[in-house]
Order: sequence, then structure tokens, then C-alpha cells
Amino acid sequence: RVVPGNHDMILDEAYYDDYWGDWSFEKESHNDALAEFSSRGIRILIDKSVEIQGVKIHGSPWVTRYAGWKTAFNKDSEEMVGHWQELPRDMDVLLTHMPPHGMGDRDELGHHTGCPHLAEAVRQRKPRLHVFGHVHSDFGIFDPGTENGEDSTVYVNAASVSDCYFIGGRRAVVADVVSISANSS
Repeated sequence: RVVPGNHDMILDEAYYDDYWGDWSFEKESHNDALAEFSSRGIRILIDKSVEIQGVKIHGSPWVTRYAGWKTAFNKDSEEMVGHWQELPRDMDVLLTHMPPHGMGDRDELGHHTGCPHLAEAVRQRKPRLHVFGHVHSDFGIFDPGTENGEDSTVYVNAASVSDCYFIGGRRAVVADVVSISANSS
């Protein structure tokens, strides 16, 4: 399962139709790109949910528009309020490209750059695991422990490249998520 992000232009069909010439000499097919992933057994999660061995997973690629230009899967901050409120209430794992405000979202100057609307939606839904990227400088696992005696969400910034887009030096983050029903039997 894959959640695209703001650099995956061809996977955001509306964006690609308008801006493909900024990124390519020839317009390629959005549907062909999706078919290529599918032919390799890769499922793209664009505001979709799947259940695997009893674990409920939801994926969403959207990021808050952060610059004067537009990239794929961008929404204005006001749009993000409603978007994140549409997240399913019953999920074990949330996969997003955007980090929530306050967890794994510090830029190279130490400023929090995550989405406060996403942070609130995660607090309300309490998935066991929230995995994201986008902010390359704050890679790692963030486990706040418990809140009011309840286990809280474990957050993972799994960005695979550094701020300057260097690849390497970061190990993959591996998490085992066991179905609650399978775990209790």
C-alpha cells in the first residue's frame, strides 16, 4: 500500500492535467500510471481504506499548501479542516503524507510545520499508529505514551530523504501492528 505525496504529480489527476507541462516534455497517462502500480500489486491509497489481516488502514496524500506555487495533492488550510474531519472514525493505522502539528513536523530551523487540523483529527480518532513524511528534517518515532490512562497514538515520520534530498543514512522504520481481535484470541 502506498500513499503518494506532493511530488507525485501524475497521481493527482486534476493537478497533472493542469500542470503536466511544468514537469514533463510529454503528457503521460494518469490511468496508465495507476495501472502500472496495480500490475505490480501496489495499491495507491488516495483517501481510501483497506483492511489487512484485521488491521484497518486509511491513507490520504494531502498537504497544506505551503508556498506560492502549487504541487500535487495541495489544499488550502481552510479546506484541510473539512478534509481531515472526513477521516474514518474506526482505523488502526493512518497513513498520510502531511505530518500533524507537533509530532515529527519540525523543519530545519526547529519550527513546527505540521497541520493543526490533522493533529486534532488524530486526537479525536486515536489510531494506534500514524505514519507520515513530507517534513524531511524530523525523521523518527514519536511515542507520547499514555493520555488519561489510555494508550495514545504512536507517530512515525518515515521520510526517506534528508532536507537536501540526499538518499541514504536512514534505516527503514518497521512496525508490527497486530489486529486487536487476533491479539485477544
